[in-house]
Amino acid sequence: MRALLRFRTNRPVDFDKDFVSPGGFTVTLGSGETRQFDFLEVSAGVEPTDPCVYEADLRDIDTTYADGDALSISDIKDVRRVDEIFVGISDEKWGSQPHDDLVIEEMVSFDFEGYDPVQQELVAVSLPMEACPVSCIYADYCI
Repeated sequence: MRALLRFRTNRPVDFDKDFVSPGGFTVTLGSGETRQFDFLEVSAGVEPTDPCVYEADLRDIDTTYADGDALSISDIKDVRRVDEIFVGISDEKWGSQPHDDLVIEEMVSFDFEGYDPVQQELVAVSLPMEACPVSCIYADYCI
């Protein structure tokens, strides 16, 4: 499974000094059940035309996260709301200095895709932005 997370910050993200690491997600399904999940691989950058838009390509769902209650391929069609996205922010990779001048201002998009072996089809879902309010993002300014 793969997800593309995009959000806008108050200033351009500078990867020479800013370390931004999304990880740890909670969503609510149509049934009211919640799923906690994370990904094993993150590749990050900024939108070429707007360096204030951070983009994270998240791959390989961590099946050991949250005691196996991870988001499945069949769940992605049923996500109704994003409850939490944790984002670590510091002034350097693995740094311990808070870097609170980089502020996440709004969600731009949160898209999922993966292959459903039962239905033998590619499943792609773009969550509506009303399901992803910026208030769901918890920025931890000291990794």
